[in-house]
Amino acid sequence: MRPRIGGLWLRPVAGKIVNKGELSEILGKTERTLTTWQKNGLPILREGRAGVPQLYDTEEVIQWLIDRATHETRGNGAGGQISMAFDWETQRGRLVKYQADNEELRFRQSAGDLWPLEAVVIALQTMQSAAKNKLLGISSKLKQRYPETEGEITDTVTDLVEESLNDLTHERFPENLSQCLGEYFAELETTAEVDA
Repeated sequence: MRPRIGGLWLRPVAGKIVNKGELSEILGKTERTLTTWQKNGLPILREGRAGVPQLYDTEEVIQWLIDRATHETRGNGAGGQISMAFDWETQRGRLVKYQADNEELRFRQSAGDLWPLEAVVIALQTMQSAAKNKLLGISSKLKQRYPETEGEITDTVTDLVEESLNDLTHERFPENLSQCLGEYFAELETTAEVDA
């Protein structure tokens, strides 16, 4: 029998495997709330550990929420009761939007509109290396085109180029970029483990 909430029959939706942050976004609840729910039986597909996030099946989570809502006795939260006052249409809409957004990203990537991060990093590194070589070659080109230039001018140009390249070498990635890269590679690892 299909689940029913307040006169609405819910159509089963194929679950999606998500981490805690994604589930929090889908349900519109904080990760702290999800932790509390876990203590009260929220189904976890895979326990997390250092560097490996917990995984949830959205279908199981939604079914658990439906079961809890239908058996809930509204209270003040004491005695392990959970207040589950959800707008189910909104929550289902969030899930559908999340799934549609992910499908759009997959489609855009397969169409060539989006590139994998690794390809972008390799392209940027190649461009950086080419730019460095071009800049380092300015002094020798200056000597070839204008042989009458004194050594002091070409030496000054060489020093300025090397100083600029040294400054750029010591620039650091912004904190949030490093974090985004870390999350991306952790997700790749998680996906590989789930597929295995």
